[in-house]
Amino acid sequence: MNVLLYLLSAIFAFILAARTWRSDRRDPTRRAFSGLSTLLGFSYLAFAIYLVTQTLQLRHLHIIIGAFVPAATMTLLHRLLGGETRSELGRRMWVVSGVLTAIIAPILGAGDLLEMQQELLPFELLVSTWAFLGLFWCVRWLWRRYQDSDDDIQRARIWYLLALMAAGVLFSVLEGVVRAWGRVGGEAAPFPEGFPPVGAVLSVWVLYLLHRVVELYRLIDIQETISRAVSLSMAAAALILLDVLFGGLSDSPTQGKFELFLIFVLFLFFFPDLRETLNGWVSQHINRQGQRLELTFREIERSLASVITMQDLESELLGRLHASGRVPLASLYLWDQGVFRLTLERGVSNLPMMRTIADRPFTDGFREGERLYALDALKRRVDRRLEGHEVAAARARTLEAMDAELTLPIASGELVLGWLNLRADPLAGGFSHEELRRLRAILDRTAVVLENLRGFEQLKEQHRLAALGTMAAGLAHEIRNPLAGIKGAAQYLEGDVNREEIADFVSLIVEETDRLSDVVSQFLTYARPFEVHTQPSDINELVTRTLDLIGAEGHPDEVELSPRLTEKLPEVPIDRDRIQQVLLNLIHNALHAIDGDGRVEVFTVNDYVRRAGHSRPAIAIQIVDNGPGIAPEDMEKLFIPFFTTRPRGTGLGLAISRRLVEAHGGEIEARSKPGQGAAFTVRLPLAEPVEPPHPAEDEEAPEETSQSTIRSRLRLRTAR
Repeated sequence: MNVLLYLLSAIFAFILAARTWRSDRRDPTRRAFSGLSTLLGFSYLAFAIYLVTQTLQLRHLHIIIGAFVPAATMTLLHRLLGGETRSELGRRMWVVSGVLTAIIAPILGAGDLLEMQQELLPFELLVSTWAFLGLFWCVRWLWRRYQDSDDDIQRARIWYLLALMAAGVLFSVLEGVVRAWGRVGGEAAPFPEGFPPVGAVLSVWVLYLLHRVVELYRLIDIQETISRAVSLSMAAAALILLDVLFGGLSDSPTQGKFELFLIFVLFLFFFPDLRETLNGWVSQHINRQGQRLELTFREIERSLASVITMQDLESELLGRLHASGRVPLASLYLWDQGVFRLTLERGVSNLPMMRTIADRPFTDGFREGERLYALDALKRRVDRRLEGHEVAAARARTLEAMDAELTLPIASGELVLGWLNLRADPLAGGFSHEELRRLRAILDRTAVVLENLRGFEQLKEQHRLAALGTMAAGLAHEIRNPLAGIKGAAQYLEGDVNREEIADFVSLIVEETDRLSDVVSQFLTYARPFEVHTQPSDINELVTRTLDLIGAEGHPDEVELSPRLTEKLPEVPIDRDRIQQVLLNLIHNALHAIDGDGRVEVFTVNDYVRRAGHSRPAIAIQIVDNGPGIAPEDMEKLFIPFFTTRPRGTGLGLAISRRLVEAHGGEIEARSKPGQGAAFTVRLPLAEPVEPPHPAEDEEAPEETSQSTIRSRLRLRTAR
């Protein structure tokens, strides 16, 4: 087993060295990492073969190669954390390692030829001691960098590397001591077969983390790596437990192999569910921030399908990322008329953000296949003066102008639709490679959402133009009738007319002029933008006040106007004057529908407003009458401007009411059955949004309750 672990460690080190060298061999930091990985790979490979063949030359090769590991480690650490030139300490360590091996290597070679195994032990210990002292010196240097650093992100990165490197050095020393003791004490020494290669495993783990830093997979979240390692270790422990419990039931080698095969099949069958459970449990205790972000990703993926507006996109994408605690600032830039504009943002910026960005050269990298821009990666490329550092410097300046540390493109094929900017929480350690992969997958779906939104906006524009045409026709009709009356009266006054008739025609002109003025005023009210100034208000009190105003106007005794109010309703943030205007319009319409003989009831109930897959608690105001109802062919036209069934109505009251309610984030709907009256429901959301109930149990309950209430109230007898 020890041979296998050393061999796997060597293979892993070679893979990391080749991958880093192939990515950019001109980068001195990558060259330093490749050199360290190659040294460790050859050292572990030589020792693995030595354990099999017991060839002394391979053991000595392992020791001699190991003498250069501290110098290579110091060179890499200095390039990562200390500067861009090789440190003086690193040079001295290379010199000492070279001189020491130049002296000791011939002695070890001669001793191998003379088979002087015991006599060579002091020389081996001398080289090993130098290697371990050099590694301890690297740990000490790293500790000083940790103490001197003012950057929270860098301190977190150094701390994990420091802890793992110190553990790897200590276990490597323990392995060397046990091996030396075993050569002296023989079978009486502890661990006669050798100490488990824990140090080698930890060293390769440190090498992997250094590789992630060198390759700049953003600010790595090492907690996720630790969490994954713990989960796999627990799964491996479960497999070993199964082997211990059931693997020794048969003395037959063939039967034992078959039992082991069945154990593996059983384990692999349950492993997916076991891995999910273990990952969740371990993440809750080791990587809580990563677990929270993972839950956020799942929520975003579920909710993107229901996004139909840019406001929904801001809430479901930027809002959820910001609420996760990992993203203090998120911003979205989208293509708009030749430039990319800051369209959405969530969070607080440290500086004024650049509002527009030119298409090129900033997006050239995205078109060439780059999956993200990381600010620290761009700055490091500039500091190392690598190829393309001028372009990297320009991109870094743009990211700083947007107050972004990470930029991920939103693309549809080769077309760049925009990008998402993120600023990471310094205390959270940034984003891991897996988290970036999930973000890119989410943005791929966001690109589809944006294309759908564009198509939806074009469809809305077509409907807007169609509605504008209908409005223009209605406005022309409403203006033509008063003008015709005014013109006719004026023409009549031009002829011979009795003096007693003049007052009647002048009165007609004034009346038609007032009607024309009213039409224009309502049209301007509908057309011009307006603001709502909300404050917490008691809906029951507002309804009562509105009914008092209508009662003061007077109505026939045959008309029953009564409130049906639910007690102790929460306050709603509304503009009282605007909502009162809506209620006045709806109640007047209901009174006109019953034509002086019937009943109008006003209800207030708890309800929900549903938007983009989410529910917000709301208060519903329902105005129900027992008039003749609304014709089915007129139901879809109710809120179209200038549509009216009243002889002298303008057709703008319901359209204005709808705009006012939607400006509060609410909704208004109408239901009617011919001959059974009509019901108009205004839903006004409360201040705080909530998650919708579980779909399997309660998701439709609020809607069904509201609809059944309206249906029951529509079953009113006609009083006429």
